[in-house]
Amino acid sequence: MAPGKRRLAAFLAVSTGAAVLFAMAIDRVVGFVSTVPVSGLIYGPHERVRYRTPEFDVIVTTNSLGLRDRELRPRVAGVTRLLALGDSFTYGWGVAVEDAWPRVLETELTQRGVVVEVINGGAAGGSPMTYAEVAERTVPVVRPDVVLVAVLQGDDLVQMAEASCDAKTPPRRGVRRMMSGLVRMLYPNILAMAHGVPRAGDDVRDVSRVWKDQAADMVHGFGAAERRRFAQLDDDIREAFLRGELNPGLVMLGVKQPDRFLTGAGVDTTTAKQLIDAMAACLRRVSLAAARVNAAVIVMSVPYGAYVSARDLKSKRRLGFDVDSQLMNSSGPDDAIWRAAVAAGLPFLTVTQHFRNEAVTKRLYFPIDGHFTSAGNRLYAQAFADVLKPMLETLRQGARSTHESDLTR
Repeated sequence: MAPGKRRLAAFLAVSTGAAVLFAMAIDRVVGFVSTVPVSGLIYGPHERVRYRTPEFDVIVTTNSLGLRDRELRPRVAGVTRLLALGDSFTYGWGVAVEDAWPRVLETELTQRGVVVEVINGGAAGGSPMTYAEVAERTVPVVRPDVVLVAVLQGDDLVQMAEASCDAKTPPRRGVRRMMSGLVRMLYPNILAMAHGVPRAGDDVRDVSRVWKDQAADMVHGFGAAERRRFAQLDDDIREAFLRGELNPGLVMLGVKQPDRFLTGAGVDTTTAKQLIDAMAACLRRVSLAAARVNAAVIVMSVPYGAYVSARDLKSKRRLGFDVDSQLMNSSGPDDAIWRAAVAAGLPFLTVTQHFRNEAVTKRLYFPIDGHFTSAGNRLYAQAFADVLKPMLETLRQGARSTHESDLTR
């Protein structure tokens, strides 16, 4: 081949390769932008919704970023920024934002001499897949030093059958459709916030009206077996459900997936191992998002009532779930999260035994709704503050050493 033709061939090869790489880069950018809700990072900005049940009455607001938190403040030297990812337990379902564990953790750590700012990235109705998606949207904006991933015992594992972080193994359509409907029932107004549904002025809507209509639709759609299970619920639960005083998604789960808590405690079955692998894939996505801003990631177990106390296990039975007293002493729910964290190369922390000890005398969960009370949020934050303090101090020292080393080069 003549020298001129060789040069032309080389030029075309390099140009083609560069074009392909450029297209791939554009595709990544477009893919990232397309996942960002135009209304906010998680919910619509500056929203205001009231949630009132016989167990709590709370007004929820969001900031300009669409997070259930105060406005993001400029970075301050010496203050470690933490981003808390999780579901409704992290969001602070049923309590004021000041009583949700991320805000309490900020106070507890600061009182222990580790000055931090904790940003609430909780997404009600979320799963580990949601945490990965929220991390990919939120981390580049808030640029935390540490990302805390609060994984709910049992429930988050079971949800991995319906949500996948691996494009090669998409969730089953039938199950995904059912769970999508469930989330709409569990958190109707929160989803409206997520889609930026406009509200006039100070419009504050009572969720019980929505729940009452959903309850009627659910009963109408029950099959024969589901009607039998519904009829076996105690009278107080059924009546509260029909009046709109009970989150209908809880009854839907009890009727349609009564073995949910038993499944969530498994670790050695083939199905459980597949779910753990799926959870690990989501945690790896969180880790990759955090790595882009040099943030550390810590996985934290969120104790669920059925695995903590006899009182709360009984509440789940009243809702129609099949539960066993052995669940209160099972290590399975934590073991599943631990295995997923290890597979993702991340540290894992738990305070389950602390909760089991304290639940004997304290009401840590709403009796029927099942989320943390203010006391449960406070205990979770206090227990983890003791565990996180030395870890954060070590991370800060490492960052300081790296900075000093860079200055001496």
